[in-house]
Amino acid sequence: MEMVSSTFVMFDEIGTGRSKAVAAATQLGLIDHPTLAQNTPNRFNSSTEIRFLTAVDAALTLSVYDLLGHKIRELANRTQPAGEHVLFWDGRDAAGRDVASGTYIYRLRSAGAQVQRKLLLLR
Repeated sequence: MEMVSSTFVMFDEIGTGRSKAVAAATQLGLIDHPTLAQNTPNRFNSSTEIRFLTAVDAALTLSVYDLLGHKIRELANRTQPAGEHVLFWDGRDAAGRDVASGTYIYRLRSAGAQVQRKLLLLR
């Protein structure tokens, strides 16, 4: 019995934050739904970066919720082209007030799919 293996080598475009691997995987149909990365830094006190990927041009919403499910802030509500994107959250609610330290949920809705993750804000 012969074993066949495939190896994929992935490189990022230096300085752009864009991944050729993600673009190739999307074109090959390996990624067909939105994906959401863990925010960085996680445990933040002033601002955190949220990266996400959309496989197709689509309307999307990215919002932050408290653990009771109350929407704290909507970070994006627009049509985005397919690809990798980044947004920032400054730990403020929709009225511009600092929110309390704690665990929050950030949720991406796009192309009929939904994905979410937790983040930790420390003041």
